[in-house]
Amino acid sequence: MDLRSKGRKEDQKNTQIPDGEENEDGAQEQPLNDEASDTGSSPGMLAVLLREIKEGNRILSQKIDSNTAELQNSLDGLYSTLNGLVARVADAEQRISETEDTVNRHEQLVNTLLKDNESLKSKVDYLENYSRRNNVRIVGLKEGTETDDPVKFFGEWLPQVLGTTHFPSPLDIERAHRTPSFKPHTQRDCEYS
Repeated sequence: MDLRSKGRKEDQKNTQIPDGEENEDGAQEQPLNDEASDTGSSPGMLAVLLREIKEGNRILSQKIDSNTAELQNSLDGLYSTLNGLVARVADAEQRISETEDTVNRHEQLVNTLLKDNESLKSKVDYLENYSRRNNVRIVGLKEGTETDDPVKFFGEWLPQVLGTTHFPSPLDIERAHRTPSFKPHTQRDCEYS
């Protein structure tokens, strides 16, 4: 009894390879006998088919093994590269964290130094204005005598009062200002409501 379909028989007849030729996998093909293929019971034909199947399986296994080995090598390479990158990222994160901490400390220090610097500038300015100058204090001059320009007033008034012989060149006055003074309270200022 023939278990194969007619279409299959025709495919086998069309794909027969002459005696002694090799197929694409390198296995030697045996010619198909029409009588054996018609009956499907020839032990020789079954042996040949079995050999061809085993050879095909062997070649396929070799190809799969070689491809699997290549893939495994590629995966191992990727795994080691990934481990290296993970270590580098962890190291970079650690360094970034330390740098951020350092920057925060430096910002606090800079803010403190800026405040100290402003305070010191103010003190230096005060000392320059009041300690190192050749200050002249004039007491008893009525308020409003110097008019709108005290520098000009004292540049002219001092040589007049002290004598022009003591001042052969014009005076170099940087600043002139009235210092606050104590004003006596009148009785009206002291009344309580």
